[in-house]
Amino acid sequence: MRLAGPTLSIATWADIPSLADEPIETSLALPGVTQLLQWQATATLETVSPPPRADPWTAHLDPALGPFVLRTRHRGDRFQPLGMNGHTLKLSDFMINRKIPVQARSHWPLLANSTHILWVPGHRLAEQARLATGPGPLAKIVIAPID
Repeated sequence: MRLAGPTLSIATWADIPSLADEPIETSLALPGVTQLLQWQATATLETVSPPPRADPWTAHLDPALGPFVLRTRHRGDRFQPLGMNGHTLKLSDFMINRKIPVQARSHWPLLANSTHILWVPGHRLAEQARLATGPGPLAKIVIAPID
């Protein structure tokens, strides 16, 4: 049994995704639509000043950070959340702290480039994804579950 928020789940071990699941990675189409498992990312290029961060499922990134990939976690991943003053966390610890359900962690979408995880959708941008001030072209990426 597992209690996740208001939901009580009963499952066998075979029903719970294994941490040994092979990571999945796909290039993010910019602009375009990219699917990863049960997630869909819609990416557009916009020339605007960065809006205030209100929606945790939308990120505005500098396109120069790309090429971007949408992927699942890899064993040993580390993440530097925005505002952590240069400190990194194991991605697994970040997911535990943010209360991402254990059965969802190995399939949670991550936006990355060749060197860093840039965004954990629904939760936090990375320090490496911090935007410079001033207007300019931005990659707007919206990630949502596929119904």
